[in-house]
Amino acid sequence: EKTIPETIRKILKDADHAIQHADENTAVHLLDNAIREISESTEHYYLLAELYRKRAEAEFMNDRKQSEKDEARALAYARLTGDNALIAKYMLIDAYNETTPEDDIRRMHEVYTFAKETGFDGICAEAAYWEGVKHIRNENESSARKCLPLALEHYSKLSAKDIGADICDGSIVR
Repeated sequence: EKTIPETIRKILKDADHAIQHADENTAVHLLDNAIREISESTEHYYLLAELYRKRAEAEFMNDRKQSEKDEARALAYARLTGDNALIAKYMLIDAYNETTPEDDIRRMHEVYTFAKETGFDGICAEAAYWEGVKHIRNENESSARKCLPLALEHYSKLSAKDIGADICDGSIVR
């Protein structure tokens, strides 16, 4: 929030409003204009990550492939920022994009490992949960039984204020 200029914050707010009113095309147009105005430089990586993340959200219903490309761009820019919280969050969001069952499990495990190393219990809880669910879908109950308790363990470490800030879809784990 501190690194987002007021003009970009307004564009993100307007894009959110458009998405909430099922006007994804307007949201994409707003975000594309903002992206064109920002140079690709170190001080703008955070902004580009946020804009591409919002663009992916806007494209999700209309063009799933483009949404996935935008998620990958958002993650690439997040990695360039060096902000571990942003990287972990965007790794998790990108890992939701389903590929093969084996790749889904691998990606969720990578998110869990990164989040654990960097100390983000909410993202650990979420990634472990989804890794477990994907094991269940693959009919691998023994692996699921290892993941799901990890999700609860990390979730139990969160305070009430952390749940909104450090977990993408906390209602799933709850």
